[in-house]
Amino acid sequence: MAGNGIVFWVLFLSMNRSKFIVYILNLAVADFTILLICFVVLLYIFSVPITVEISYFITNPLAIMRILFFFGYTISLLLLTAISVERCLSVLFPIWHRCQRPKHQSTIVCTLLWLYSCLVTALEGIICSEEHYNHGSQECSAVQIFIAVFGFLVVTPLMVLSSLTLIITIWRTSQRRPSSRFYMVILVAVITFLIVSVPVKLLNMLWYFQVLSHSVVSYLMICYTCVFCAAINSAANPFIYFLVGRRKKQEVQGLIKGALHRVFKDEEETRNEEENPNLNISRSEV
Repeated sequence: MAGNGIVFWVLFLSMNRSKFIVYILNLAVADFTILLICFVVLLYIFSVPITVEISYFITNPLAIMRILFFFGYTISLLLLTAISVERCLSVLFPIWHRCQRPKHQSTIVCTLLWLYSCLVTALEGIICSEEHYNHGSQECSAVQIFIAVFGFLVVTPLMVLSSLTLIITIWRTSQRRPSSRFYMVILVAVITFLIVSVPVKLLNMLWYFQVLSHSVVSYLMICYTCVFCAAINSAANPFIYFLVGRRKKQEVQGLIKGALHRVFKDEEETRNEEENPNLNISRSEV
């Protein structure tokens, strides 16, 4: 929570709100919110024997943990996909991206992604209540099939394809100049998400459709693994920004702020070079 709070504070106060900064700010807010709810839910679980009367308001904290993981998975998947696709478009079509792109597109896209995530999470929470989820009702199965198709067959391949395009771009540009730190941030964040969150979501789907053992023990293990992976994924991004942007020899004072500035200032300079190739050539000739 502290890491995401620092990222939001530094970028919001001391960086120009470029198109990619807007996405990173929304991602920091989403990660902070997920970690905060994780903390509250786990604190409630640990304090249930002491404050039993509170359980009247929350019937099953494990169901909340499952819904929490799904919300974090959805908003992180959509925001990382939006960042990857936008960066990919800026690389493949730099002139169009600079001249034709709407001014407030990042804000509009982030608003729509938040609305979609909240709506689908609320729908999954209401239709797939604990009883319907455990017994696999027809309505809940329809929701789970829609989530699986949209997530695994539409959004995830789009994110992977965009990331592969960035990898090819890094490989090509590394011959002429050092790779952009922002490229590395996107790729490491996407890889972390694919390693940490996607397999757990897949296990959740396999358990629901009874491919895995449909026992209480397996359900408990999946629920706790879900909240653990949600916390890991939400906590990883600030460390990624710091590790990519840091320098080997730097004073402790201003270390985090300097790392963030290097990552996102580097993104602005790289974008300007891509959108103004003639300017870059003239500089190299000089």
